[in-house]
Amino acid sequence: MMGNFVTYLENLNLREKIFFAILMGILGIFLALKFYENFFEHFVEEIASLNVENLQEKKAQINDLMRRKNDLKIEIDAQNLSLRNHQKSLMIFAKNYEDYLDFIELLSKKYGLILKNLQNSYEDGDFFQRHRLNLELNGEFSELLFFIQELENSHLVFVFESIKFQNTKSLALSLHLNLQFVVLK
Repeated sequence: MMGNFVTYLENLNLREKIFFAILMGILGIFLALKFYENFFEHFVEEIASLNVENLQEKKAQINDLMRRKNDLKIEIDAQNLSLRNHQKSLMIFAKNYEDYLDFIELLSKKYGLILKNLQNSYEDGDFFQRHRLNLELNGEFSELLFFIQELENSHLVFVFESIKFQNTKSLALSLHLNLQFVVLK
């Protein structure tokens, strides 16, 4: 059958071949328009099925989601601020044991005090160590008071368990100081 059709086309003269090509072009355009019309009708039906109520409902959903997103962003910002504040609070305890001892040693040298005795004990917790220091310092009364005052007002956190002054045989006094501090592991 295909062979007969090809033979038929070969036997046509030039004018008939041009006419046949134009007829095929018109038929192709007609089919393309019919296909477009069917697709376009389907597209128009979909758009027509979206009524105003559906559009407003979708807008309301979008607005609700945007409001929730903003609320969550505000909540996250508040939690981040709280986290930064907690981290700052924990930085007080981020010092290690040596930092505390170095500070006490520098402070005693600053005021010309003699450190006669230092005893340490500690308790282990899950996330921290609680240290207890028993210090014995010798020096003049005013220098010992300045030492205690600067120790109390320092950036390190100490708990003063006991402070005792004792007279010695010389002009200097003896200070017995029991301190407690916490360091993070």
